[in-house]
Amino acid sequence: QLELRRELAEQAEREEHLAETVRRRAVAERALDEIEERYRLVARATNDAVWDWDFATNHVVWNEALEISFGHALTAVDPTGDWWIAQIHPEDRDRIDRSIHAAIEGAATSWSDEYRFRRADGSFASIFDRGHVIRDHDGRATRMIGAMLDVTERQESRAALTISEERLRL
Repeated sequence: QLELRRELAEQAEREEHLAETVRRRAVAERALDEIEERYRLVARATNDAVWDWDFATNHVVWNEALEISFGHALTAVDPTGDWWIAQIHPEDRDRIDRSIHAAIEGAATSWSDEYRFRRADGSFASIFDRGHVIRDHDGRATRMIGAMLDVTERQESRAALTISEERLRL
């Protein structure tokens, strides 16, 4: 009977431990759901094409702004870093490829640059792109998360203003 009581006490202790583990997991899952929902809302709230590049798989996840701002349907995009590089204007491509890989392969925690990006209609947008490099415990880059801002309109406005100022000066 003592042995049975000891077994029942141990079983009750295991049940409490299991119940606590289940409770903690539920709390963690709710927190993760909230974080994921916050990320989805932030990605929708911006006009920037937000991207998340996993270096191990070369897989890139884009938000809806890629389609809204640049016309590339997410279902038609090859979700790789290679696809992104291929959309960069040929005159800018090597420079951007070198600069982003220098940040990834070096010790940088961030990267930014400007280039021309091909829209789905074949025209090019002027882009200011920036990203944050995520590294593992050994300092190896594992992911990069960033956002492409279309600055075409701003550059065109600046050019028009410069022309107007030059005409006024003359």
